[in-house]
Amino acid sequence: MRRAGVKYFKNQYLLDVIRSSLFLAVNGGAFVVNICLLRKLQGSFSYYSMVYVPALIASFLAILIEKKGRRGTLSLYMTNLAIETTYNMLKERRLIQPIPNGEIILFCVATATMMYLYRKKNGLADGLVNALIRFFLGSNDSGHRQEVSNSEAGHLIRRQEHQMKLNWLQPTLKAFGTGYLIQLVPMVLGQIKFITTRPGRLFRVFYNKECFRCGLFLGSFVAIFKVVEWVLGLLRKKRDEINALFAGGLAGLSMIFYKSSTIALYLASKISEVVYKQGVSAGVLPAIPYAEILTYSFSTAFLFHACTWEVHSVRPSYWRYLNVVTAKRFCEINREKLDELYGTESARLFPKDDLYQSLKRR
Repeated sequence: MRRAGVKYFKNQYLLDVIRSSLFLAVNGGAFVVNICLLRKLQGSFSYYSMVYVPALIASFLAILIEKKGRRGTLSLYMTNLAIETTYNMLKERRLIQPIPNGEIILFCVATATMMYLYRKKNGLADGLVNALIRFFLGSNDSGHRQEVSNSEAGHLIRRQEHQMKLNWLQPTLKAFGTGYLIQLVPMVLGQIKFITTRPGRLFRVFYNKECFRCGLFLGSFVAIFKVVEWVLGLLRKKRDEINALFAGGLAGLSMIFYKSSTIALYLASKISEVVYKQGVSAGVLPAIPYAEILTYSFSTAFLFHACTWEVHSVRPSYWRYLNVVTAKRFCEINREKLDELYGTESARLFPKDDLYQSLKRR
């Protein structure tokens, strides 16, 4: 029986890998085929039919192949990237002005909402977010709603004072170590090839300031939340989700140590998704049919479009990933010609001489 279960698990894992590989293949392959088909039907290229429409059709077909359980994650990730790219485009056109420390403000709002939902009964239904919060804050549920009378409040608070003194330090150190390792491990793996020739280069990674900054970010978040929620409990003589709302908002200031628009935007998108699903369940918001399929298709098409016309507005990490999976085909587009036709500054990151040299090397 056990062997049969292991065999089933291995087969299912293999099928999932094949399915995801087919999803990527269709997304890229159908994109190229659609470009050729639309060019044949129209007789010429246009601003939208060259990239956006072919990518939209290809992305729609591809996401239908992917496993349903992964569609939501893919949709959220691509939508997050599309929002960031749109913001960069608007900023590039000077249609909006960047807000100083805007990522910190966004992160504070997102963390305040997240912790409010976490402390509210049945408020945060998302399993992944719940698991992450429990991992960093611990399994102690003393922050959940506890309303007591004035006669009982003094005894309860005195009992929890000692507990709090022991309760904030361990999670803080755990969060600091986790943040430190998140940055350290990729750096060590990148330098491990020098372990015999230049060992000093490997050991210097352990003192990299990025590792400490990430550790301070997560560690201070946990410490601020724990302490502020406890203090508010003393002042208000109750433990409820309102305390968590303010504590979460102040804990968001921890991003001062590790500013990241990517983290802030992703968390805000994730919490927005949770709030929307709760609104749908409560009957307050309308349910959008095939929302995950549509958001993935339109977001991916928009990103392919941006990677052709305005690659300088796309997140660098996504641009590097796209070049890996396409063998740098996006680098071979004649952006000088595109600039002549549409004036989109497509070649800003592709000087003419470098482009010709890269093509020659291939």
